[in-house]
Order: sequence, then structure tokens, then C-alpha cells
Amino acid sequence: MPTIYDYAYLPAMTQLFFKTTTAGYYMTGSAPAYTVTQISDADYPATTVRGCAYLDGRFFVMNALGEIYQSALEDASSWSALEFIASQNDSDAGVYLAKMNNYIMALKTYSIEFFYDAANPTGSILSPVQNMTQHIGCASGDSVQDMGGMIVWMGQSRNGFGRSIYSINGPEPQKISDGQIEKILDADDLAEVYSWSAKVGSHLLYGITLVTSSITLVYDFSTGLWTFFTYLVSSGVNKTVSAITAAGVVTATSHGYSDGDIIKIASTNADFNGWHVATDVTTNTFQIQADGAVFSGSGTATKHTESYFPVASSTSNGGKQYMQDISSGTLYEFDQDSYADYIGAIATRVRTPQIDDGTTVNKPMSAIELVGDKIDSTALVRHSDDDYASYSKFRPIKLDDSRPRIRRAGKFRRRAIEVLHVGDALFRMQAVNVDLGV
Repeated sequence: MPTIYDYAYLPAMTQLFFKTTTAGYYMTGSAPAYTVTQISDADYPATTVRGCAYLDGRFFVMNALGEIYQSALEDASSWSALEFIASQNDSDAGVYLAKMNNYIMALKTYSIEFFYDAANPTGSILSPVQNMTQHIGCASGDSVQDMGGMIVWMGQSRNGFGRSIYSINGPEPQKISDGQIEKILDADDLAEVYSWSAKVGSHLLYGITLVTSSITLVYDFSTGLWTFFTYLVSSGVNKTVSAITAAGVVTATSHGYSDGDIIKIASTNADFNGWHVATDVTTNTFQIQADGAVFSGSGTATKHTESYFPVASSTSNGGKQYMQDISSGTLYEFDQDSYADYIGAIATRVRTPQIDDGTTVNKPMSAIELVGDKIDSTALVRHSDDDYASYSKFRPIKLDDSRPRIRRAGKFRRRAIEVLHVGDALFRMQAVNVDLGV
């Protein structure tokens, strides 16, 4: 995985300071002749927590004891062991150091402290802002994002109420997570966490990845909604495809697939190459959307599963947004006009809330209709009548139909609907309409 650096810089970029948790560096010069130097001053803290900050000509870092050290004036290479300020209100451990407005913000395990430039003649120039201390801490320094002065992080408190996502750009933090998101946060061991932020079109996004849970959660500040970002991962197990009928029935002996599995087919017939979803599964066959074509040659089918979005960090330059791959460190452009990621197709799932039409009596659902863009692609629809514990089999809906829908969806008391789309296409949904009655 790539090394994650925290950074801060002097105005006009005359000096850039960046660091890991075990070393600090500074960069001077101008393009293309930049010089990077590791800080050799023995008074630079040997170990620091995530984050750093710049305020009034000085760089700041914090150690796990909650002690905040400062550089010399406009010089990231020079530090003093005597120029620091310790935590004032709580003895909990330091986790992350940030800057919010004109304050240095020390996020600790169970609290947040703020400091201002008091121009103290000795020791640290910082003094605490007593009335701004918050009794919400930081569960993971890797969850913190500075989004243009707004700080977003995964918080926790001593009272044991669990973890939540907070944002702050004023005197009080605001909780932006809901119960569903907090349940996911509480279940993870936080052994490996990544976060990123991005501005894509009109959407300001905060993303957090929990590797142990294999989940990436994304909050859109423009809409106030949470979603999941996923990435398709190959199972590495290839199954031989020997025939595909006009109805889209694929022969693949003892394939082991289940209804709704995402399959990538590679064959000698380009009509079938690419991404499919297995439906109507039997021991030796499954069905795809084949558009009436027939294939009698040979090929391979590989199951893929949805995993976390593999982004370690993000940055922007020249109006473009870039994401860094967790494994390789490669930078990829995050483009709102692209409908596939670097492996290929994107899997999109939309799950509705539970609906009951105001009554728990058993009632028929005569149709499920998708409202959105008309595109030459197929979505699949299924439902759950037991609070997402189990689902019906997927049924296909052609998205370029005049009314993309399925009929005769059975009876229900309380139901949620799931829509799955896999493909390199602009897939946008406005609504899921249901017809109740005979």
C-alpha cells in the first residue's frame, strides 16, 4: 500500500512541509528544480500522529501524548524541544492535528481542543481556547479529512454510545451519520481505515473505507445522502462456457453460481464478452441478457464480487480530481463523465426503504417500474419482505422500454425493493414506482 503523507505549506509555496508518522520532510525551490530534504533536527519529534498544520508562519505537529510542537518561523527544517504546548483539559491520547479557520485543532481519543496564536514570547506561541473544547474524540486518525477548512472525521466519546461521522467548520460539530451508518462503523475493528474527499461536479463527497468490513461509505454534502462505493474483485475461478442459446441460457457445467452473481465472460464471440448477472440458475446453466444471439463456441466465465472502493487518498490539480490506489499507489482521474472504473464495469445497487402503504394487511403488487434515463441496458429487480434478510430472485427490466417495469410481483405486507445495474453506461434513477392492486 502507498505511504500516506500529511502536508502543509507556506503561502506562495515557498516551502512545503510533509510528513509520515515517523519522519518529516520539506521541499524548496521551484519547478522543475524542487529539492526534498528530510528533517535532521534532533528536536523534531521522533513519532507523530496523523495530520499537521500551518499557522502564522509556523508548522505544527502533535505526538500521541497530545503535545503540539512548532517549527521555527517560516522554516520547516528547524525545531525546538522547548517550543511545545501540552493538552490542557483531557489526558486522552492525541490522534490527529488539523487547522480549522485560524485555530489549531487537536483531535484526541475522546476530546477535541482548540488553540490560537497568542504570540507567547517563550515556549509555544499557542494558547488554548477554553470555551471551544468538545467532548467528542476521534476513533481513527485515518478517517480525518480537511475539506477546504471543514474537518470531517469518525468520532467517539467516553460514554460508549458508539461511533459517528462528524463535520465542523464553526463552534460546534455536526453529526452527519445515521443509525444505519453508525451500525457499520461500530462493527468494524478499525484495523485498516482510509478516507478521501472529492469535488465532482456539484457534489462534495467524503469517503471512508473500512477494509476489515470490505465497505466504502460515501457522504454527499450536496444531497445529504449516504451511499456505498464498490469495486468488482475477481474470484480467480474460471468456468468453461460451452453454449449460449437465443434466450440467453448459458451452459457452464457445475459452475457453482447463485442468482444475482456478477459474471464476466470472455469468449470468441464479442456479443457475449463483458459483464453479466446470473439469473434463473440451475446446476449446469444460468441465464444472461443475450438479445437473441446464439453462441456455440467456447469461453470462460469468472465470478466477481463487490468489495470496497480501493482508494487510499485523493488530490486535485488543474480542476481535475485524482484518486490513489490502495495497493499500487497509482493515480487515477475521478471523472463524472466516465461510467466504468479501471477494472471495467461498475455495479450499482439501489435499495428502497420498507414500504407498506400504511397498512400491514396482505396486498398485491401488480407492477414495479423504474423511472430514469432511457438507455440501451438492462437492470435487475428483486424484493425483500423480511427487512433485507432474504430476497426474491432477480427479474430483468429493459431500460429503453417505454415503461421499464415488471408485472405480477406477488403479495406483501411490508417490502423493500433492490435494483442492480452492472455495465459501462450512464445509469441514473429518479424513482421506483409500484402499482398496488389486482
